[in-house]
Amino acid sequence: MLPGPTVPLVAIQDSTAELDAAAMEFMSTTQREMDAMLGPGVFDHGMLARDVVGAFGLIKSLNFDMRLVDFDNVQAALSMKLDTLGAGPARDRILVIQTFCARVVEYSNSLKQRAGTGLPAP
Repeated sequence: MLPGPTVPLVAIQDSTAELDAAAMEFMSTTQREMDAMLGPGVFDHGMLARDVVGAFGLIKSLNFDMRLVDFDNVQAALSMKLDTLGAGPARDRILVIQTFCARVVEYSNSLKQRAGTGLPAP
C-alpha cells in the first residue's frame, strides 16, 4: 500500500503541477521520437498536442468522459514521468493516477476481446 492518497480523485487534485509537466514532457519526447523514426513533418504533432492537452484538461477537472485513446495517452505520459520522479509523495500520486488510467485501458481491451466491443465512446 502506498503512503498518502491512493484514491485517484485525491491524487489528481494534489498533482496538477506534475500532470502539467508530464503532458509537456510527453509531447516533447514524442515529437522528437516520431520525427527521428518517420522524418520531420510526417507525424501530426498538432493532433497529438490537442489530444494530450484535452485529455489532461479533462482529468484535472475530474471529468472522466474521455475516449480510450485519452486514457492511454495520459497513462503513457505518466509512465514516462514516473521514470524521472524520485521516491516520495509526488511519485506516489502519479503512480496512482497512471495505474487508474492503465486499468481503464486494460478493462476496455479485455471487454473488447470477450464481448466484441470495448467501452462506449463518450
